[in-house]
Amino acid sequence: MTLKKSDKKQFLEQAAKHESKNSLFARLERFMKACVIAFCISVPLYIHSYLVNHKNINLIESIDSKRQIARAFNTYNFLADKDEYGFYAMFYVTKDQVKSDLVDVINLKRNNRFWTAEMIDNTAELLTYFNNDDKFMIDYRIMLAIFAHESDLNPYIVSAPNFNGTRDYGIGQHNSCCIDDRFAQASMFNRKLGIIDNKLMSRDRLNVYAGVISTAQHLAYNREVLLAYNKTRAVGKLGPDHWIIGYNSGMGGLFSGGYTTKYLNKIEVNFERITEL
Repeated sequence: MTLKKSDKKQFLEQAAKHESKNSLFARLERFMKACVIAFCISVPLYIHSYLVNHKNINLIESIDSKRQIARAFNTYNFLADKDEYGFYAMFYVTKDQVKSDLVDVINLKRNNRFWTAEMIDNTAELLTYFNNDDKFMIDYRIMLAIFAHESDLNPYIVSAPNFNGTRDYGIGQHNSCCIDDRFAQASMFNRKLGIIDNKLMSRDRLNVYAGVISTAQHLAYNREVLLAYNKTRAVGKLGPDHWIIGYNSGMGGLFSGGYTTKYLNKIEVNFERITEL
């Protein structure tokens, strides 16, 4: 039996439609199989990722909790009045937060003409480091309060001669008797850690970054000496504020009683202004 041309044409059209339909179903079937396979592969990966991230979050929280306890204990030992804890305890801060306060204090002291944007940025970087570092743990606002009192945030100020002929230099007013050695240590410290570009560091007595680092190192040293001193004494222990007073009087003057609390009062006034800005 032979097909008519019309029947043949109709047959070919139907065959083509059937083949196209089968081809579409085949593609859909392959696509669905691929989706199922991809889903089966991805589910374990998602579960693993969730568990790892969850574990890391818990680990971070655990470390942070221990660190805060350590920081609190380190500071809390100095406090006779435990309500003053907030004065000394400042946990983690961001660089932007520190920079904002630094700019406010510079403007408050009307010495912004001495500061470039680069100086502000790098000084904020250093202050953030010393606040957040587990070894130093120095509230950046205390350092700003010291700078506000010592130099009015003028990094290029040089004092008149002291009674012994020495002078005080820069943002932290480090004395000429020991500034060269302190700034050498500050340069080595930054070279080791690379907190800021080491090309910006120098032993120049008016280098602002060496002044900031030396102030932090000096305060941390005073704190450790004071703790060791108090451990050897059953009575006559020095109080919680003396590690800051020692920045002005020196630890020798502190232990011999050659100091007053007027210095601390001035630091507290500046601290309160900073916290209110």
